[in-house]
Amino acid sequence: MFSVENHSGRLIETRTSSLATLDEVSQFGARFREVAQANDDRRVVICGDYRGMRILAPEVAEKFVAMLMVNNPRIERSAVLCAADHPTSGLQLERTVRQAGNPSRRTFRDPAELTAWLGEVLTMEERTRLAMFLAR
Repeated sequence: MFSVENHSGRLIETRTSSLATLDEVSQFGARFREVAQANDDRRVVICGDYRGMRILAPEVAEKFVAMLMVNNPRIERSAVLCAADHPTSGLQLERTVRQAGNPSRRTFRDPAELTAWLGEVLTMEERTRLAMFLAR
């Protein structure tokens, strides 16, 4: 189960609680590309709320990394929020983000730290929308 939305400027909001199959990762990637392309040629800022995510199967994690790598050129910054109370899934997400090989991608367990880091490059309107997204 996932969502990919753009409600304000360059900020793309992603939320997922499960990526159980290779097909779901493909659908997630296709939806991301659709939303990012609607943002013209601008680089995007991503906030991913993955606090509901649990462990990915190895082949799913591998495909997820590949999906992240394909989208690297469009990324100004990307922040993934991991659940503080699920350390194993958080470690896996940290590893997949690191494997994507883009220093503009980071993982966080604290929403305030994520907000501060993304806020450095967001407009006021985008920061307001980010706060609304993370409050859900």
